[in-house]
Amino acid sequence: MVSPVKSHFSPNISQKQPLAVSLISRALDSGRLANAYLLTGSNHGDKVELALELACILNCLNTTSGASEHSEAFCFLRHGPDSANYCQNCRLISQERHRQAYLQLLPLDPNNPNSKIPVEKARELAFELTKTSPFFRVVWLSNAAQDVFHRPAANSLLKTIEEPKNRCIFLLAARSKELVLPTITSRSQEVPLVQKQASQVLIEPDSIETQGDSSLSKWSKLAFFQWAKKRNMHVVTREEALEVSSLLYTAMTKPDADEDLDDDSDPLDRLVMLELSIIGSKAIDDPALSGYLAGLLQLSQSLKTRLQRHVSQKSSLDNFFIEWLNLRTQVSGILP
Repeated sequence: MVSPVKSHFSPNISQKQPLAVSLISRALDSGRLANAYLLTGSNHGDKVELALELACILNCLNTTSGASEHSEAFCFLRHGPDSANYCQNCRLISQERHRQAYLQLLPLDPNNPNSKIPVEKARELAFELTKTSPFFRVVWLSNAAQDVFHRPAANSLLKTIEEPKNRCIFLLAARSKELVLPTITSRSQEVPLVQKQASQVLIEPDSIETQGDSSLSKWSKLAFFQWAKKRNMHVVTREEALEVSSLLYTAMTKPDADEDLDDDSDPLDRLVMLELSIIGSKAIDDPALSGYLAGLLQLSQSLKTRLQRHVSQKSSLDNFFIEWLNLRTQVSGILP
């Protein structure tokens, strides 16, 4: 069997958002949490769930304190959704009532899409975060788009985001990175969230290589996927990209033709998740790579939209893999 990436999060969010969970779990294990994460994508409910669970992980009284040592599960993993048995921190955080561990910076009127985050609230938060606290404070911005988290408010927090004085982490949400002020994106690491529930967990690349029974083993050996695995970058050609397109077209139109992708999951999702699995661990410290993964997810969602409109399947797949190839050129040379 292929081994899933160790996750500190609940099975629910781990299955729905394998890439985001994998990136943050690896950062927790290595003790290299970023000061700020920008959660992009349209699935807002998953962003909230991820933020609340991370706040619980960092503050649970039943786990070892400190962001790099979580040998025990936080309360949700111990007791499930029944908060009656949660520690005080996890119970209050899950109810969004822990004002010292889970701090929210919201627009003046959260129900008004034109409402902005007040500058004075941003300044108050910046001052609050200079104080010593026994908690690992998670700051949640449910909408970090620049029309809400506008420049005056953002400027009040730039120094705090870049160099927090105490233990704290910012989690900012936006539909896309382009909607957020550059001064914020340059200080954040993008974590892309998939739009629909993933049909499989993120898997370790070493497991793909060594486990002969992996459903992705054959595909991972194609020249197209050597790009992310080789220490010296493998230059993928247009022909190699179109080769994968043809194989995927066959798998999608004749499911019985390829047993490796015949597991009731979307073949396109399987191949995109393969790339995410191979490259995911390298994106912990590299914003360019996490941005590349976000771009790949957006490409795959655009392809699905085109296919739903009954656009020519073969030509759409060919265009998708050429666009994927072009996306890679933007980050060529940054893989270790």
